[in-house]
Amino acid sequence: MTKAGQSSNRPIRLLQCSDPGGTKIEFVLDARASLLQEVPCRLSGMQRASQRAELRLSTRIELVHSLFGNEFPMLIMSILFIATSILCASHDPQPWMLRLGLAGACLSVLRVAIFYVLRRRLAEETSVNKINQIEVAFGSVYLGFACLLGLFAALGLLTCKPEEQSLFIALVVGYAAGVAAAVSLRPWIAFPAILMAVLPCVVASLMLQDLMHALLAMVLLALLFGGFTSILSRYRAAVEAIEARHLLSAMARSDVLTGLANRLALQDAFRREVELGYGQSLAIHVLDLDDFKPVNDVHGHQFGDLLLAEVGSRLRSVVRGREMPIRLGGDEFAYLQPAVEHRDEVELMARRLRKLIAEPYILAGRPIEVGVSAGSAMVRDSGPILERLIETADAALYRDKARHHLAFGLNSASA
Repeated sequence: MTKAGQSSNRPIRLLQCSDPGGTKIEFVLDARASLLQEVPCRLSGMQRASQRAELRLSTRIELVHSLFGNEFPMLIMSILFIATSILCASHDPQPWMLRLGLAGACLSVLRVAIFYVLRRRLAEETSVNKINQIEVAFGSVYLGFACLLGLFAALGLLTCKPEEQSLFIALVVGYAAGVAAAVSLRPWIAFPAILMAVLPCVVASLMLQDLMHALLAMVLLALLFGGFTSILSRYRAAVEAIEARHLLSAMARSDVLTGLANRLALQDAFRREVELGYGQSLAIHVLDLDDFKPVNDVHGHQFGDLLLAEVGSRLRSVVRGREMPIRLGGDEFAYLQPAVEHRDEVELMARRLRKLIAEPYILAGRPIEVGVSAGSAMVRDSGPILERLIETADAALYRDKARHHLAFGLNSASA
């Protein structure tokens, strides 16, 4: 087996391939090797797929938050609906109009109250399932009001005087405009809401069987089509903009070579754990490759990059829950371990990481061995300050490295 510091007469060359995300990756090949190491490429593709899934999830969450950004269209529509219901009841009370008006007025007040309750819950919620439940609850109330509004306006067109019908048309058109302004980023709510509000009025207009109401039905259908087109266009543009912003943010928080999180992502994760009240159960492991420099000196930096990428893949393979592997820079890595209850868990993880990284590597057909030094620290010992936690872990790492050097010197002397 070739040690990391030993020379070799077997020449190497570079090949490039692209992963499913379109990113070019360089591979080191032995001149006599006929089989390319495809594992890094496959892992990179899986990693890219995972990143795209996370990107879609973060985009979805932001779109859900957009539902609660502006309550004024809802408040204005609630006031107008209640005012219209009172006006109809006072002028020409019809039994069904009174019932629909009363139901709509009660639902108007209820949906305002539910809106503020859901918005407060959403601000405190991080679970994806809970966020989905909040969106479904919002959409159910929203569509329920749209259905009542459509029936109320259609019945008004059929039973009220011609001079009063314009009030119902204005109410429906105003509601459709409010939908386009407030919930267009969630088409599954926006499209049915507009349909439920506008289509009953179209049907009622056609039932009146005169030219003016037929023209009114055509105008409403044209507005319906235009509204759908506008909502879809706005939704697509918003998704593209949000995904681009999240992608740039993700790139700023990841290491290009290994795909691991970087220091900025570590700071965000640490701050999030502390804010959620999990700070005291955090531990961090700092890992340093002992024999990495000879790899670069003998085989070249491209070969060293391939080794670092493989170390990153190994660290990703053991991640559970909220754990996070990080590349701090150079040949130094870290591993954030949350939910620690006992010190034994930290020591067990440290031994596991040492063994994982110290296992021999097969890179471009060559067996390579590197040593690893590790240091660990817990928040309960160092305090909830990330820099101090890393300094404590670094100090433990240097002590471990010194022991390795001492043991190597004693072994050399005895030999």
